[in-house]
Amino acid sequence: MPTTSRWLGHKDGGALAMKTYGHLRDQHSVTMAEKVRFAENEQAESDEAKARYSFHWCESHNPLEIFWGQANEQVRLVPDDDFRKAAEKALERAVKSVELTSSQKLAAEFVEHAPKAMLIDLLGKVRQMTTLST
Repeated sequence: MPTTSRWLGHKDGGALAMKTYGHLRDQHSVTMAEKVRFAENEQAESDEAKARYSFHWCESHNPLEIFWGQANEQVRLVPDDDFRKAAEKALERAVKSVELTSSQKLAAEFVEHAPKAMLIDLLGKVRQMTTLST
């Protein structure tokens, strides 16, 4: 803040800038802190997510299985580039990286255009084990 204040021509050492904009720094810090993930936590989340499936779609060589599994999973189990390639194969179009954050939209688009038999096959293979008992 003191440096920015000097750039703006303030002579108060940053007091006015802190008073005016200081709260933004706190909000930004909290927002960024919420995004921090530690590797051991990510690994535990990933292991927990994988354990929910009887079929390990994330290790499949079938792009449709990878796409469908990741599109319906909150935890990222495959790298973004692999998910994007699988999505492009499934949707038969180019998929922008930003679209990967809306994986449910991608899944909905796939459901609209995929043959019913393909959907039934994917639903039978790639589903969480908790749904197997219902």
